[in-house]
Amino acid sequence: MAPQNAHSQSHNVRRMSLKKRNISKKRALDEAACLQAHNDKRALHEGTSQLVWDATLAQHAKEWADHRASIGTLQHANLAGTGEGENLYLGPAVKPCADAVEAWYREVCDYPFGNPPNSIFDVSGAHWIGHFTQVVWKATTHVGVGLKKIVNSDGKTETYVVARYSPPGNVNGQLGDNVGAKTY
Repeated sequence: MAPQNAHSQSHNVRRMSLKKRNISKKRALDEAACLQAHNDKRALHEGTSQLVWDATLAQHAKEWADHRASIGTLQHANLAGTGEGENLYLGPAVKPCADAVEAWYREVCDYPFGNPPNSIFDVSGAHWIGHFTQVVWKATTHVGVGLKKIVNSDGKTETYVVARYSPPGNVNGQLGDNVGAKTY
């Protein structure tokens, strides 16, 4: 009887903790949809192969999404030396992976295909390209995604989406070799 009681207490504490933070219960991640969203965009670039789902990367991504949601900010992890790259997204996503990948891919408009930069930070103006380049990075072979849905103070559902990649993209001096020309 004691183990059941202990489990019940633990379960109740967790439920109260979730209520207190106004965080919704975990929903199952559609791994196939996340992988397909990435591979659909990669297929639009020359020499870019399909990614393979990686459960370890997905676990790391899920842990980071949970952490960032618990403190209410979206910030990149320090991944130096881990062999992982990362993309982040926060939004009222109906289809979290598809919406996130679409948002990241929109940066394609700012990528200078005719004159690839040395670094993702070498693009003139206030343009961001690093999310796009990570999605289509040729040398990247594996991806894992983690989500955390929350209900914000306005009562709206938001989704933290973290994608982790291996090997990581956005290596200085390698953009020209790893971002394939558009096929459209």
